Amino acid sequence: MKKLILGTLLFAAFAISSSAQKVVETKGKVLDLPATGTFNVEYDYSRLRVGKFKTEELYVADKVAKQNEKEAGKGDQWKLGWESAREKRYHPKFEALFNKELAERGISIQQGATASITLIVHVVFIEPGYNIGISKRPAFASFEFEFVETTNRSKQIAMLTLSNVIGEQMMGMDFDTESRVAESFAKGGKMLAGYIHKKFKKAKK
Repeated sequence: MKKLILGTLLFAAFAISSSAQKVVETKGKVLDLPATGTFNVEYDYSRLRVGKFKTEELYVADKVAKQNEKEAGKGDQWKLGWESAREKRYHPKFEALFNKELAERGISIQQGATASITLIVHVVFIEPGYNIGISKRPAFASFEFEFVETTNRSKQIAMLTLSNVIGEQMMGMDFDTESRVAESFAKGGKMLAGYIHKKFKKAKK
């Protein structure tokens, strides 16, 4: 039975990793961005889908109802954690890895920065995954990265997509949803920054 579960999980992870996890430039050009400097960064969850649910609202409502049925107030507490994880865990992880990857080049992102360019991170899909010890499924997230002029948001400089970014911690200690999803954000920030770095490096040759 354990071998069957392990095999299923390995196949699922391979299917996810082989189907995406690649930054794709869909509109505009990254090379039109300033080669150095700090960009403002904002996050958009307006089109977010979670797991099998078409909207985040439906996912949250279902989760809250089920948790409260088990124990009064537990679902409401879960909702607070789900919502606060964005500012406490997801965004800091994304920014830290992005900035670390591009530190040598002199490019960084910061929320609320006074900058001519704004990066809008559209979070379009999250699979929370699970980890119950004997069985687990990694989280993964999909993003759209939109670079625009801060004072004229209709002026789009570049749009990139990154799908099914797997998030899981080493040693299998990611028992809570937020820690798994946070790793997807961390990896997403690193991969976007890596793509930008390679583009500028290649352009100099």
